Amino acid sequence: MRAILHRFSIGLLVLVFASFLQAEDKVLQTQESSNGFFKVQLVNCKRKGDKVTIRLKIVNPSNKHVRYCLCNDNGGYDRYYLIAKDKKYFILKDSEGRALAPQIYEWVEIAPKGVYNWWGKFTAPPKDIKKITFIMPNVMPFEDISITDE
Repeated sequence: MRAILHRFSIGLLVLVFASFLQAEDKVLQTQESSNGFFKVQLVNCKRKGDKVTIRLKIVNPSNKHVRYCLCNDNGGYDRYYLIAKDKKYFILKDSEGRALAPQIYEWVEIAPKGVYNWWGKFTAPPKDIKKITFIMPNVMPFEDISITDE
C-alpha cells in the first residue's frame, strides 16, 4: 500500500510539473514575418504594476539558417510598441537609456528548426484596458492580445 501511495504521489508531481511547463509556453497568437521566412509566437503578455512584459518565440520552421534584425539601425527598439485605445506604449528604458529588452544591435541568426526567445518591458496601459495590439518590425501585427494581470 505504501509503495502504491508513493508511486501515486510521484505520478501526481510529474503531471503537475508537466502542466506547469505547458502553461508557461502556451502560444497566445502566431504571426508570420513579412518575408515568410519565420514565424513569431507571442507566448506571454503580463501586466505587473505599471509594466507589461511581452515574451516571444521567433521560430525558424525551415531547414536553412535565417537572420532577423531585432533593432533598427541605431540599436533602438522604437518600432516595438503596444497599442491600446489609439495610444502607443513603448519599451521602457533604464537609467542609462538602454531598452528593457535584449541588448542586441546586430542580426540574430536562428538555426534550422531553431527558436530565439525575446522579451520586452513596456509601459502598461490603464488597468481597465484588457486587450492590446503588439507591433514589431517585419511581422504582421498581433491583435486583440489579452493582458494577464498579476
